[in-house]
Amino acid sequence: MAPSVPGKTAKRSIVFVDNDRFFLEALTDFLGEKGFVVYTAQDGLEALSLIREVMPDYILLDIVIPKIDGGRVCAAVREDDRLRHIPIIAFSGLSPQDYHLFPGLKADAYVAKGPLTTAVENVLQVIRRFEDGGRNSAEGQVLGYENFRPRQIVNE
Repeated sequence: MAPSVPGKTAKRSIVFVDNDRFFLEALTDFLGEKGFVVYTAQDGLEALSLIREVMPDYILLDIVIPKIDGGRVCAAVREDDRLRHIPIIAFSGLSPQDYHLFPGLKADAYVAKGPLTTAVENVLQVIRRFEDGGRNSAEGQVLGYENFRPRQIVNE
């Protein structure tokens, strides 16, 4: 985590989990430009280890990822007393109707993988809501699914 500097606001941190290199790099750059410290993982096992090490302010979590899917990562975070307070934003190309396939998925908000600028703005909108009103302020919010064409679920 970034050290706190006297007289300055500490940077907020995000663990971003995605095995899509394009989204991983692009969103990391955009979020970094917005003042976040971004830590990245490309699979569920790496994500859990990183989340436990970093204790981030937010988790941005793809659902269909290798080794352990995002639903199981989410469930593990929610079961850990040290982590359960961290807001989780599901970031996926799945349609909301497919989330039932991941029973452990208990994210605080859901953002569609869509056009990059729209996806970034939707992620930032959810984070602003968390910051303005706490974790429950964006509870169940679903953004970016207008004119959405879901991706096919594949094993990764």
